Amino acid sequence: MDDETALLRGIVQDPHCDVRRLAYADWLDERGGPADAARAAFIRLQIARVRDVATATIPLAELHLLNEFEGRWRHGLPGAIRDRWFVRYECGFPAMLECDAGLLIDAWARAPVLLPVETLTLHVGAVSLAWLDLRRPEPMFPLRYLRVSCDPPVGSRLMGVLLRLGPFPRLEDFTVRDEFLSDAALDGFAPDPLFPRLKTLSFAGCNLTDDGAEALAESAWVGRLERLDLTGNRISPDRVEWLRRRFGPALVV
Repeated sequence: MDDETALLRGIVQDPHCDVRRLAYADWLDERGGPADAARAAFIRLQIARVRDVATATIPLAELHLLNEFEGRWRHGLPGAIRDRWFVRYECGFPAMLECDAGLLIDAWARAPVLLPVETLTLHVGAVSLAWLDLRRPEPMFPLRYLRVSCDPPVGSRLMGVLLRLGPFPRLEDFTVRDEFLSDAALDGFAPDPLFPRLKTLSFAGCNLTDDGAEALAESAWVGRLERLDLTGNRISPDRVEWLRRRFGPALVV
């Protein structure tokens, strides 16, 4: 393993450690290219801004570096998603990523994607046969927020694909929107061991019925969630009341 890979793996595995990020900035300075020096300066500026709680605005120097060099920084990213994603940087590294699910999964299959992404939004057009062989990438993003939006709908295979990416030891918020997602998708969907910290769960706009409502009402999710959004599903009023008794104010319908 080369020095850069080791440094990036350390950042992904310990995403809130500034020491690891600053060590990578030092390594960039030692490598010596103009884009490397700019990236190193950018990392230090963003870390300093986060540490200074009195700083309410983004310094012009940080914006200048981002505008001038960010295109070159992307050259180290998977080619399939390099120019077809939305990214937001925090402490010098991509922390928020929005992209096509197929492109990202293809990138994972080719090589590790060493990014400390904590907020991931995936747009799913279809689940290909190749996805059936999907295995958890190593290392996986240190996700805290995961949103999956399907258009056109995918249906029953979707949750199986997503669950194979787990466990998600840091995930706090999980949203799935797929109007073909049925009750069967809840099979094997439980807090432990996949989602030990999950507090917000949304299946709004899916296709859950009374059977899905019963599965949730009898599941280990009761007492674990601070918000359960089932808006727009096909759940009867009496099952909604049962869910409300089980989940209390956490339930949104």
